[in-house]
Formats: sequence, structure tokens, C-alpha cells
Amino acid sequence: MAALLQKGPDRLQLWIEQLGRRLHGSALHPLLLPLAAVHVDKPAGSFTDLMEARAPPRDEDDVLALYAIARVGIHLAHAVTSPWYFSFTREVARRARWAALWQASRKPLGEGEAANVRSNFAELVATLFDAAEGFSVYEVLETHAIVEGLQASMARPSALAAYRFGVELYRGSPQNLRLLSRLIECFGIEIAMQLAPRLCAVTLKFPFPAIALNDLLKSLEGKRERVPDLLAMSAERFVGACRLDVLGAARSARQTPEADPSAELDPWTHALGSFFDRYEALDSDEARLQAMFHPMKATPETAPHPASSLFCPVWGLFSDGQVADLRPGPGNLSDFARWITSALDLSDGLAWLGEARR
Repeated sequence: MAALLQKGPDRLQLWIEQLGRRLHGSALHPLLLPLAAVHVDKPAGSFTDLMEARAPPRDEDDVLALYAIARVGIHLAHAVTSPWYFSFTREVARRARWAALWQASRKPLGEGEAANVRSNFAELVATLFDAAEGFSVYEVLETHAIVEGLQASMARPSALAAYRFGVELYRGSPQNLRLLSRLIECFGIEIAMQLAPRLCAVTLKFPFPAIALNDLLKSLEGKRERVPDLLAMSAERFVGACRLDVLGAARSARQTPEADPSAELDPWTHALGSFFDRYEALDSDEARLQAMFHPMKATPETAPHPASSLFCPVWGLFSDGQVADLRPGPGNLSDFARWITSALDLSDGLAWLGEARR
């Protein structure tokens, strides 16, 4: 972790506190837009050794802090590796940016136009939660984040310990564990916790993830005795067994044939540029697929740690109002000042789009 950025001017500090509250208070924020920042519910000073020394977590608060980083990082990995989720978040960002610019212009909208814009946005967001096929894309994203994130954040991870921690953590949101519970019921907890990251990552490579998940689950449940053999396969062979082209599956979302040629000029693609670059620089299809399955283990360091992942969020906003650049190297407050104004604009746009009425 880079040295802590010193508190900036009063105005910047207000922005930091404002964004920290939004990141902390909205469970949907990392899913609608993984903004490459994370609110850590600890003072910055008590977190330094966890990040810089890669020390194991000492208590439950440490696990929760590391999990906050891992969860956002895994959703950033989804935006980089899943064409569906990348397209979804890019469209959310486009509409949020439009809403923020419109609010800043103070120009009136025509009669019924605001309601129509919000209704269209609600329809877009609904595609994330549509469970008509049995499970929603939201549940796929969260299952991957919970299983991978908790196991990456615990000092002595085990399938049972991570599952119990998840049950307690999501006691008020049981839908977040619905897919994992189905896998445990079918295959047992050890197999389920190994299968979930691979199954979720592969599902997100299909054009219609919810339909793909339903088909894959039916196939796996019909051949339960083969699942241990599937888990013993390389990432490339596992992807092939799921009827995906290995080369295509290993590409990033901006490298797919369906990617918009103008995507490089898109602000959202640009915002994720460093994450795309790191993923695409991995030296083999197997390495990229393993990073897709296990984003928190995608690291040049010997011992994986959320702070060293290729997908580690850029900025940490701590409970005492401090900010740190979570990447190695010197922190840059001017970079953060530019980033936070853009993040707040997107957050303002999302807030307006999500209002029930004008």
C-alpha cells in the first residue's frame, strides 16, 4: 500500500467523506459500477500492516476489511472478463454520466421525459436481477465474490469456515447465498466451494449468463460423479468441457469480436484501462482463465493477498477520513482529486436515475 495521502483541502475532504458514505451505504454500488475504490470500515493506521506487510488478519474486523477490498476487486475482474457484465456496467456508466451532465446544465426536461428516462434505467437494472431462469446474474456475481473473497481474506480459510462466515455476514440478504446453497445441497460443501468460482466465471462468459447457468447446473447435476474430475482439470480443459472456445474465453471483454470498435474512446473502458492491461498481459490462456476463476490469486507475489491482486481496487477510503492508494508506489493526491470528482458525478447520476419520481 502506498503511503497514506494526507488530507486535502476542506472541499476535497468533504468529497472524500461524501463518497465514503455512499460506498459504505449502498450494497448495490459495487455491482452497478465497480468504481475502483472501496470503503474500509477501519482507521487507516490499523490497516497498514495488513496491506504493506501482507500480514494475516488478526480478527473478524480484519477479515471484513480485507473482504471489502476483495469483493470490489472481484467485481472489477468481472467487468474486465465478462462481456455481459462489461456491457451492462458501461451502459450504466453512460446513463449515469448523462444524468449528471443534465443536472449540472439545469436544463428542463420535456413533460414525462424524466419518468421515461428513469423507467428505461429501471428496465436495464432489472436485467441484473431477473431470476426467471432460476438464478439471476446478480446471484452469479455475488456468489463468486463471496466464495473467492472470503477465502482470500481469512487467515486459515476452509470451505466450512468461509461458508459459516458468509451465512453470518449475509444473514439479512439470504438471496446472496441462494446459488451457493443449491451447490452445497447437490455436491456437498467441499465440492461446492471449489466449483462455485469456476462455474460463476464460465457462466459470465456466455451472452445470456442466467440461461447458461441453468443449462450448466442441469448438466452437472446429471453427472455428479464426474464433478471431482472436472475440478481436477486445467482451466483450459474445464472451459472446453463447458462448451466454450478456450481462446475466446481467455480474451478480455474489450478483445471480443463483439466489442464496440469505439470502446477505447469510451470513458468507462478508459476508467478500467489499467485492469484490462494487466489481465491481457498475462502470458497464457491458462493464466488468464485462472485469473478469471480466482481473481484474488492473480498476483505476481508468491503468497496471494487481496492487496497484491491484479484487480485490487485503486483507492481505499478509511473510516477516519484518510485515503490511500492501495497500489504499490507513491500515492498521488492530484490523481485522486480528479478521480473522485468523476466518481461523485456518476454517483449523483445514479441517485437521480434511481428516484421514483421527479
